[in-house]
This record gives sequence, C-alpha cells and structure tokens, in this order.
Amino acid sequence: MAVFPEMDRAERETLSERFGGAGRNHRLGRREGSSASTEELRSKQADIVRKLNEGHSVRNSAKITSKNGPRVQRMKATFKRDSVTFGEIP
Repeated sequence: MAVFPEMDRAERETLSERFGGAGRNHRLGRREGSSASTEELRSKQADIVRKLNEGHSVRNSAKITSKNGPRVQRMKATFKRDSVTFGEIP
C-alpha cells in the first residue's frame, strides 16, 4: 500500500525538474514571436483563404486544397478570433 505515496512523490519530483521549479512566474507554452502572424498565415495559406472566401465549407475547402480539415478549421478560427475578414488574396 505504500506504493501510491511513493509514485506521487516521484511524479512531483519529475514535474518540478521538468518545469525548473520556477513557480508561478514561469511561463509555459510557445515563446513570444515564435508563431506566425495573421498576415503571414494569410499569405502562406492563400488557397485555403480563397476557398473560404468563395463560401466553401471547411471540409470542402480542405478537400479542394489537399490540406487536412483541422488546418482549415484552425485558419478559419484564427481569422474569426482576430476579427479579420478574409479580404482580397494576392
């Protein structure tokens, strides 16, 4: 029965080593500036944006552009979150 407390202690040590024990001020996730901006995404994924502008569904846009559905969904959500219209694509 003493196995569970030992496993708990080992897991806590592992987590504190992994996160550096920095406490509350330690920020997890991607570093600032490592993600592409909305404009960069718009130019890189212009084919997806064009199909969404034309009124195609997410699934149809994914099929036409040979991209996976979650990528198209993510693009649509990004533009919706940033309140950016798809606008004209070069």
